[in-house]
Amino acid sequence: MLKGDVGNLNFFIIEHAVNKFKAANREKEIRHRIGYLKACIYNSTHEIDVDIEVSGINMMKSYLKHPLINLKKKMG
Repeated sequence: MLKGDVGNLNFFIIEHAVNKFKAANREKEIRHRIGYLKACIYNSTHEIDVDIEVSGINMMKSYLKHPLINLKKKMG
């Protein structure tokens, strides 16, 4: 990892990396676990913002589909 990336590590990035690692491990056998986990951590420093943005968009879509929200819109 690069020095600048190490300084950006926090709990959320590590949690994101571990979750990616677990998901990949369920799908296939990971032979070089330490190396793969290192790659997950490095990639998470760059991916987490994108994943948070996408999940925020999905939450907003589900919020707008909520029956009470639609009722308010219809009632004016």
